[in-house]
Amino acid sequence: MLKNFKRDETKDNSIEFTFSESEMMGNSIFTLLNIQKTGKTMNFKAKIKLKGTTIYQSTSIMPSSSNAASVEQWRDNIDSIFLYDFELIN
Repeated sequence: MLKNFKRDETKDNSIEFTFSESEMMGNSIFTLLNIQKTGKTMNFKAKIKLKGTTIYQSTSIMPSSSNAASVEQWRDNIDSIFLYDFELIN
C-alpha cells in the first residue's frame, strides 16, 4: 500500500486499512496502516483481542490526518482488531 501512496490534495472520501503481522529482529510486530482522503481529520477507536484470550481490550489510536499514511504498531500477539466510532472533524 505504501509503495503506491503519493501525497497530494485528492479528496475522494476513500478510507483504506491494512492490518498485518511482520517480524523485526526476531519479534512479531502487528501493524495497522490507514490512508484516508476525506479532507478532514479522522478519529476512531480500537479494541484488540490477544491470541489465547476471549476478551477485547481498548487500545489507543492517534487521529488520522487526511492524505497521509497513519501507522499504529503493537508488540502484543494480536488475534483480531475491532475498529469503531469513526468521526470526521474540522
